[in-house]
Amino acid sequence: MLLLQSTYRGHLARRFVLHLNKAAARIQGLARGHFTRKRVKAERRWTCARKIQRWFRACVTRDIMFRMKREQGANCLQRVYRGHLGRKSWRFRQQTLAANAIQRCVKGHEGRKSALAEMQRLAIARQKRMGRAAVKFQAIYRGFTCRKWIKRRMPALVLARRIRMVLRLQRAFRGYRGRLAFRMAMQLQEMDSKSAALIPLQALARGHIIRQRLRDEAERVMAEEAASLASSLLLFRQNRSARIIQIGWRAWTAIKYEWAMNRFASWIQIWYRVRRMSSLGRMQRRKIFASATKIQSVCVGHKGRKFFIEYKRNKFATRIQATFRGHMERIVAFQLLRKARERAKKERERKQRELEEERRQLAIIAQSNRGQIEVFVQEPIQSDTFHRPAQIVPEYMKVIAEQEERVKRPTVSNAVLRGATMRSNMSEVRAAGKLKARSDDFGWQTVDPSVDPYEGLDLHVENSDDEADVRSQGETRRRRTRKLSDTLNLPGLRPSASTESFPQIAPSYLKRYLEAAEDVRGRLTSTVPKEFKLAYSEVEEEEFSRKDRSLSPRAEQLTPAEVAHRQRVRRFDEKMRSFRRAAGDLQGSSRGETQDVKPPNPFYEVYTQELVTNKQTRQRFKLDKLSLSRRGGDETST
Repeated sequence: MLLLQSTYRGHLARRFVLHLNKAAARIQGLARGHFTRKRVKAERRWTCARKIQRWFRACVTRDIMFRMKREQGANCLQRVYRGHLGRKSWRFRQQTLAANAIQRCVKGHEGRKSALAEMQRLAIARQKRMGRAAVKFQAIYRGFTCRKWIKRRMPALVLARRIRMVLRLQRAFRGYRGRLAFRMAMQLQEMDSKSAALIPLQALARGHIIRQRLRDEAERVMAEEAASLASSLLLFRQNRSARIIQIGWRAWTAIKYEWAMNRFASWIQIWYRVRRMSSLGRMQRRKIFASATKIQSVCVGHKGRKFFIEYKRNKFATRIQATFRGHMERIVAFQLLRKARERAKKERERKQRELEEERRQLAIIAQSNRGQIEVFVQEPIQSDTFHRPAQIVPEYMKVIAEQEERVKRPTVSNAVLRGATMRSNMSEVRAAGKLKARSDDFGWQTVDPSVDPYEGLDLHVENSDDEADVRSQGETRRRRTRKLSDTLNLPGLRPSASTESFPQIAPSYLKRYLEAAEDVRGRLTSTVPKEFKLAYSEVEEEEFSRKDRSLSPRAEQLTPAEVAHRQRVRRFDEKMRSFRRAAGDLQGSSRGETQDVKPPNPFYEVYTQELVTNKQTRQRFKLDKLSLSRRGGDETST
């Protein structure tokens, strides 16, 4: 045993040294690669900066050359344009002098011609006005003489009119009287025929009526004569007033017409003189306005071109700045991302190392459980070669591992308990026949380290071509697992009771196995806290429920190969959980603490540390993303 331990420790030391050499070479390679990449990146950055500087200086030089060429061209254009303007102004002055001379001659001729025509027009108008005035005077005189003659002849005319009216009245009265006499004669004839007594009365009445009518007629004639005289007098007065008004109106109209003619003539003369005097001023103002417009257009064009060039220059400078800032921000972002990746990589490596260390410890426990020492698949990470997993595994660890192996592999216990319960030799033979003998007593001596003594006893992996067989075997496995769980959870189970009922065919190591398991279970029950017991029972219930769900109707749609693959994966997960629980129970039982004191659980602490580390990593990653997003927003706004 000591030789085996020394050999194994030497093997571990050599492997550890080899691992250190490999790790050192790996670290050196990573460091050299990191520094090389950093140097190459710095050189690349300096190369990019030199390119940007060279390009920017070339742009500035081209801009200066372009500005110089533009200024030379502008000076040449200004000289040519100013010479053109001078020649044009000289020609314009010569043309202006010639035009002024021609205009003076033409305007003098036109003025004399228009003055002669105006004098002729005024003479004709004066003759016409005198003719109209003579006609008006003649009409006024004739009207006056006619009215005077009528006034002198008015009494004779009135008398003749009265005579005519009297004659008309007499004629009417005589006609009326004749008609009345005729009617009265007719009536008298009628009345004579009727009564002769009415004739005197009728004569009186008719006389009275006639006399009354005559009086009324005389009064009416006198009233008519008085009215005609009054109307004639009123008409005379109205005519006289109208003549007075007409004379005054005609005099005022003539005066106003003459005043208006004089005023219009003055206005025409003033307008003509002002226009004649201001034509040169208007021409000069028009020329000044055209020159100012030309100068303004040239200045506005120059300012517009200057503003456009400045705008393009600012635009290109802004684009260069944005490109350079984006490049620098991307460099910073890549550095932050690289640091975040390095931190995440270190965190993953640390977790991987912890997981490998945990698996290595659990592998040591498992190998001690099975009574063999295998060559570790995982390389040790601890720098101390004399740490606990490298030493000899004590017996109580083997006992705990046997207990967990019994929970993980219920086939042997089910077979033994089934044989003890049924007391059937067939079941005993079947239970013993399932064990492949690797030694004489299945103990801890003379065991081949490369052979698993429990190989073939795991019922979790069964490759069958028939899905119905797989389902039936799954049901059988669930019943056996529930039976084992009920058997192990009995409070009154003692080592003596469990070993006395065993048949003689059961091997001796199984008896020792069950006795040690019951002893350790009682010792663990007194030391493990209540919350760990509840967690352990919840994990077992979850495992059984997962096993039940694994054979749900959905599994009927899978092929036998897929079912076998899932069972293998599930078996590996169950092994890892059982190893973790065994290590936790081992930590509590090895220290021998009381029930009141909660034993430390290294796996619980590691898991808590992992949760805290993951939370911190997520927070750092969120902060990095937030800083990158803010830098991206600043770059976009720039």
